[in-house]
Amino acid sequence: MNEKKSNESPQSSSSVNKKLNEFEDFISGLEAEIEAKNQEDFSPHALFLADHPYHYQIPENADKMVQKEWRGPCGDSVRWYLDIHDGILKNAFYTTDGCTTASIASSQTAMLVENLPLEKVRQITDKKVLEALGKFPQEDWHCATLAVTALQLTLDKYQRRN
Repeated sequence: MNEKKSNESPQSSSSVNKKLNEFEDFISGLEAEIEAKNQEDFSPHALFLADHPYHYQIPENADKMVQKEWRGPCGDSVRWYLDIHDGILKNAFYTTDGCTTASIASSQTAMLVENLPLEKVRQITDKKVLEALGKFPQEDWHCATLAVTALQLTLDKYQRRN
């Protein structure tokens, strides 16, 4: 009869299982360290925006919106899609090729500017974005500058056309 015999001894199978369990424990420990570091560096609000970005999308009617992309000195870019009616910024959507902190800062920026008159939108600064975010790593403060600068340049484009 043609029986297939395993080349694996029961001992080697348990050795593989042991190594797999050790690896899974290592991964769990690493995930816990990352989560602890995130809790130390970011406010709960910023962490929420990391998991649930606000208006991070290309809107369906993007072709009817003013849009502009700007690449910052860090190499990341943000593109804004602004829905403006009667001098009011109704909706602000964005996309980015940047890191999570660029998305967090852009999400917060979008939340701050929606339904504001353009004069008030012009008063939004990176400092105001960082204040609204709460705890945010200093080495990533430039992400707020990226989001706000890209937004202001998009407004410039709108105002040149209107």
